[in-house]
Amino acid sequence: MTEQYQQAVASLPDGRAPEWQPALHELDESAAQIRAALAQDPRAPHLLGQLKRTYALRLELTRQAAYAAESGLAT
Repeated sequence: MTEQYQQAVASLPDGRAPEWQPALHELDESAAQIRAALAQDPRAPHLLGQLKRTYALRLELTRQAAYAAESGLAT
């Protein structure tokens, strides 16, 4: 799942607007913490669900940042 997520993020336009970076970084840190917890307890379904939700939020925020950057929209 992580590999698919990374491929999806890489396929999106680069939305590197500085105002979006703190939220993107926070989601990345959350995903890393969840992956670490899954390494300790791989059979925890709630952790897998949380990782899926975190990845979905990160992808959506990346899309929004890319759109804002391309459109010149202020955030």
